[in-house]
Amino acid sequence: MSRINSVHDVVESEQVAGDRGGWLPLAGSTDTAARVVGRPVTFSSPYEEAIRPAPRLGQDTSEILRELGLTPERIQELNTLGAF
Repeated sequence: MSRINSVHDVVESEQVAGDRGGWLPLAGSTDTAARVVGRPVTFSSPYEEAIRPAPRLGQDTSEILRELGLTPERIQELNTLGAF
């Protein structure tokens, strides 16, 4: 029978930390102690993005509406009306 690791055991594990920087800081996090487990493989792609937290509620609304073709004026109007 194998031992089941606790969350604490996993967090402190040398295997997770590894030589690839297993724990990475969460880019853009307001919590300076926020870390996430790194990717188990590395790529040489220039398109690899930094790991970042999920956007806050409404954080990307204006950008998405612009991508959908709304003008800045219309976005401001919708915001003023309380649509978001």
